[in-house]
Amino acid sequence: MSKVKEHDSDVNPRTAAMVALLAIQQGETSFAMEILDAVHTQNYTIVKNIRAICYADMGRIEESINVIQLLAEQAPINNDRRRVFPLVMRHIRIAAEKLNDQSLLSRFEELSKTVLKNNRLSTTDIPEFLSEPI
Repeated sequence: MSKVKEHDSDVNPRTAAMVALLAIQQGETSFAMEILDAVHTQNYTIVKNIRAICYADMGRIEESINVIQLLAEQAPINNDRRRVFPLVMRHIRIAAEKLNDQSLLSRFEELSKTVLKNNRLSTTDIPEFLSEPI
C-alpha cells in the first residue's frame, strides 16, 4: 500500500473492495481501511458499505450508522444501484448489541426502518455483488 500511495496511483474500487473484504474476514480491519483510502473516488457505494463495516468492527458505530444513513436517505430512482448490503447491517447490529448501548440500538433500528422504507436494502450481499460481471 505504501508503494501505491508513493506513486499516487488510483486503485480500482472493485478490486479495493474485494481485498478490503478479505482483510475484514481475516480480522484486519485497519488494513481494510488503508486499502479503501487508496481509492481516489470515495463516493462509490461499495466503498461506503465496506467502510461502514470497518467502522462497526472498530467499535465506531456512530460513524458506521452515519455512513449508511447517507445512502439510505437518498431518494430512489430507476435502476439505482446505490444499495445497503445485508452484511453491513449485520456488522452494525452485532457491534451495537455488543456495546449494549440503548441509544445506539435505537439508532440502528431507525436506520433499518429507513433502509427498508426507501428500498435501499440490496437483494444480493457484498460477495455476490463483487462476483457479478461488470
